Amino acid sequence: MDTVPAVFYLGGNQVGDEGVRALAVSMGHRLLIGPPKADKRSVEKALLAYEGDYARLKDLRRASVVCRDLAAVAAFVTRLGADASITILRVKNRFRMDYAASEKSAGYRDLQLNLQVPGTGLVWELQVHLEAIERLKTQLTASADA
Repeated sequence: MDTVPAVFYLGGNQVGDEGVRALAVSMGHRLLIGPPKADKRSVEKALLAYEGDYARLKDLRRASVVCRDLAAVAAFVTRLGADASITILRVKNRFRMDYAASEKSAGYRDLQLNLQVPGTGLVWELQVHLEAIERLKTQLTASADA
């Protein structure tokens, strides 16, 4: 079963991130494109969280922008929101001071945005990370895999 809609791929390139990619690069940030959500996990999530409605999945495609500090995160998100070609559907701000990171995410913090792929009803997830947290996460993952 192929749960990743074909519109996410065009000639081997993932579509929908052109404006995000251009903005991230112009501001000196890294854009990391993650793999599509695995079919098995897509099925599980659709059945358990969305009563079998696959159209409600918001993270079949994922990407991350890595910023050096919170000021860079704020500047990036401000410019992203001002771009008429990008539609932000949802924001989950785990940088908020009142977010109980130690209880909800083992201390992890980021900003998650759900963006609409232009010309479609499809949604993808853009995570905005701090460079120091991303570096630590990468080191921990490498240690666990060793």
